[in-house]
Amino acid sequence: MTQINFVVPGVPVAKGRPKFRKVGKFVQAYTPAKTQKAEKFIADCFKAYGKKPPKKYDEIWLTCNFYMSIPKGTSKKRILELNEKKGHTKRPDVDNLVKTVCDALNGVAFVDDSLITGMDVCKLYSTNPRTEIAISYHKSLDK
Repeated sequence: MTQINFVVPGVPVAKGRPKFRKVGKFVQAYTPAKTQKAEKFIADCFKAYGKKPPKKYDEIWLTCNFYMSIPKGTSKKRILELNEKKGHTKRPDVDNLVKTVCDALNGVAFVDDSLITGMDVCKLYSTNPRTEIAISYHKSLDK
């Protein structure tokens, strides 16, 4: 098993709903600019880490820890209570955050996100917003 860990600084961005535009007689779907920018940034952070994925693997286990900003106006006492100890139960939804990571790393950190067989995901408050990602590559025993 090989594992690659890296951090994406900044507030995590959820996958935006596709947008549509009319091009002649056809309707074209596209990803919102904010999502495209976030996906490129995640891919760039992975590349900057400098480790390359193994050449042969059959399964991937993905771990994502999303650290969300603490709301402005929160008291100092409450900040200490929330900081990396309390789950973030507001929007964005955790599944949309994971979609952004998977789509960003598709073709960069792994051949296809269909190889992901399991995930550990956590969404917490933090004074230092970021996304911590760990990718574990596994080789199947029966091959």
